[in-house]
Amino acid sequence: MADIQINATCGSNSKQFPKGTSSISFHAAKACTLTFSVPNCFAGNPASLPLAAQETKALTVATDTATTFVPSGCPNKASEDTYDITFGSPEGQSY
Repeated sequence: MADIQINATCGSNSKQFPKGTSSISFHAAKACTLTFSVPNCFAGNPASLPLAAQETKALTVATDTATTFVPSGCPNKASEDTYDITFGSPEGQSY
């Protein structure tokens, strides 16, 4: 299972990861594109990540810098929501 799930209406959840996390994986139920507010959080500084339907992709974490992502391109989505990716305690925590 991916670390962050994007559902069929581009909904997800904010998530906290342990400091020193090496990669974060994303899975999309429907095709969408994730846009990051702080691209240098990930290796290669991607500003966005396109995902096909039922695709999982992992990005290598470059720094423990918090970022947000906005999924877009899902059908029947009236507005775009912003979700947080943060790095905290050694064990991490979802919220």
